Amino acid sequence: MAAIIAAGKAVFCEKPMAETLEDADRVGGSHRSGPREATNRPTLENNDMINAAIFGAGRIGKVHTHNIAGLPGVALRYVVDVNPAAAAELAVAYGAKPATIEAALGDPEVHAVVIATSTDTHADLIQRAAAAGKAIFCEKPVDLALERARLCAEAVTRAGVLCGIGFQRRFDPTFAALKTRLDAGEIGEPETLLITSRE
Repeated sequence: MAAIIAAGKAVFCEKPMAETLEDADRVGGSHRSGPREATNRPTLENNDMINAAIFGAGRIGKVHTHNIAGLPGVALRYVVDVNPAAAAELAVAYGAKPATIEAALGDPEVHAVVIATSTDTHADLIQRAAAAGKAIFCEKPVDLALERARLCAEAVTRAGVLCGIGFQRRFDPTFAALKTRLDAGEIGEPETLLITSRE
């Protein structure tokens, strides 16, 4: 996972998504609606720390927490989970604090959130984080209902925040090679696709 920051905005995304915000827009790795209106939300200067909160202390939350801890210029401030003991354990291991959703989103010093919770919570957390002015990285999928996913896109656009969704497989070299061969007509009309993935 990498952090992208420019013009006072921060976003987390999985490598090799993009090196710049322009690259992120080009590859569709993040959703950005243009400049953010002036607000009382924090902005970052060149050497400022990005403060992040992670939602979810399960398997993928632990993976993202480990990745956040390894990023220079990023500090994990809060861990949020429905299981307070799990949140506390992960927070202590990485020098953060366990918190509620309200506390993490209400802290003006938190610039970005990583959503690694169960699928049924993604849409609500995206909308709430966007309304709070936070840059967002969310695990896939946004939601199981297309209408809720569209509402999230509208919320992100309305708030003018960055939002990246973890559809990292589209950047795998084998997937890119398959797409190239399909587009070139080398394979023919696909009928079944079997994918084996190991992390």
